[in-house]
Amino acid sequence: MKPIITTHNLATGYRHGGSTTMVMSRIDIALQRGRLTALLGQNGIGKSTLLRTIAGSQAPIEGEVLLDGRPIAEISRHELSKLLSLVFTDRTMAGGLTVRELVSLGRQPHTGFFGRLDRHDRQVVQQAVESVGVAHKIDSFVAELSDGERQKVMIAKALAQETPLIILDEPTAFLDVASRIDTMQLLCRLAHSTGKAILLSTHDVSQALLLADELWVVADDHSLHCGTTEDVVLSGAMQAMFSSEKVRFNMLKGDYEVDVPLRGKAVLRCTDAELGYWLSNALRRNGVAIVHNSGSTGGVLPEIEAKSPVDITVCGTKASSVAQMITLLDEILRDSLHSSLT
Repeated sequence: MKPIITTHNLATGYRHGGSTTMVMSRIDIALQRGRLTALLGQNGIGKSTLLRTIAGSQAPIEGEVLLDGRPIAEISRHELSKLLSLVFTDRTMAGGLTVRELVSLGRQPHTGFFGRLDRHDRQVVQQAVESVGVAHKIDSFVAELSDGERQKVMIAKALAQETPLIILDEPTAFLDVASRIDTMQLLCRLAHSTGKAILLSTHDVSQALLLADELWVVADDHSLHCGTTEDVVLSGAMQAMFSSEKVRFNMLKGDYEVDVPLRGKAVLRCTDAELGYWLSNALRRNGVAIVHNSGSTGGVLPEIEAKSPVDITVCGTKASSVAQMITLLDEILRDSLHSSLT
C-alpha cells in the first residue's frame, strides 16, 4: 500500500518579507496508513512547523509534499478537508455546543452548502463518539467535560470527517497521566482498526515508545530521523534530541534521566526486583553509584542489604525506611570524605 504522505527534499521555515528563516531541510519521509507515528523533539525545534507544512497550511521553503500521490499545493481546500483532519493543542472554545453538535461539525466537508445532516451523517457521528468512548456524553455540553473527555471529542470530530489521515499537534499537552495514557492507547487502536494514518507530536516519550509504530525524531541539529520505533531508538537518535550532557537517554528504561554528580559508591544486595529498582533509584538520585563487589574497587565500600521497604540495613545498622537508609548512608559518606581529607 502506498504511503498517504511523502515529501521530496522538503525544507520548512518562515518567510519574513524578503528574508527566509530555514528551520529544517532535506526532509524525505513517508507516512504509512494504518500506523501511529509519533513526532518527538525539544520545544522550539520545529515540530509544529513541520506538521503545518505537511498539512498544507504553511508553504514549504523548498521541495514538495505529496498527499495520496498528488502535490498538496494543487489540492483545493474543500478536497483537502476530505483527505486530512487536524487536531491542535488549542483548547476548544465550543463550550456552548453539545458533544453531538461539535462532532457533527466534522461532517461539513460532506454535507453540502446548507450543512444538513442526513441519516448516514448521523450514523457517522454516532459511530465516532462510540469509537472514542464518549457516547454517554453525546448530549452534554462541551463545557461540562473534563480535559480528557474534551480531547476525545475533538478526536471524534476528526473521525467524523472520514479522512484517511489525522494529524494531531500535542494532543495530550493538557491532560493528566491517566488521560494521556488513555488518549495514546485510543489513537494507537484507531490507527490499527481503521487503517488511517495518524501522526502526532508529543513530549510523552515513554508512551510514544510503547505505542507508536513509527518515530520521527528531530535531533538537536534539526535533522530528522525516521523509522520503526525500535530501529530509531537503537540508532542512537533519542540521545541526539538534546545537546546537553546532563540529559541522557536510558536505553534500558526507554526514557530520559539527568546525571547527578557522584558522591560515592555502595554495594546493594536485594533479591526483590521491584524493591531493588526503587532503592537503586534513590541511591542514584543521591549521587551514589552501585557496584556489585565491595572489593572490586580496591577498597571497602558501604554495604546495603534489603529484605523489604522497612527492613534495610546499612553497614549493619537497621533502617526502617528508604529515607533512613539515605540518612545513614549520608553519614557514612561524610565520615569517609572527612577521613580522606585528614
